[in-house]
Amino acid sequence: DMSSAHVVLPGSIGTLAELFLSWNLRVSDGRKPLILLGEEWETFIELLGRNTEIREKDRELLTFAHSAGEAFQQITKLVPPVSPSSPYEMSGT
Repeated sequence: DMSSAHVVLPGSIGTLAELFLSWNLRVSDGRKPLILLGEEWETFIELLGRNTEIREKDRELLTFAHSAGEAFQQITKLVPPVSPSSPYEMSGT
């Protein structure tokens, strides 16, 4: 809950479970960007779109990045800066 964004890297079954959980949260509350890091994700999501009932508007909630630098740029573009009065700021640690 303390993260500002979800970034998904290539993985296995557990990664897919986390992807779908994060995607479902993105659809339901829309707060945290979901960034898929790696070229294979675009092909995977395209395949899902052709073979499932996933709506286009839900696929549009995903952001793709081909490098860590690109993912970082997407995060800085999509996530507002944390203010010093934020309850998530770590103090004294």
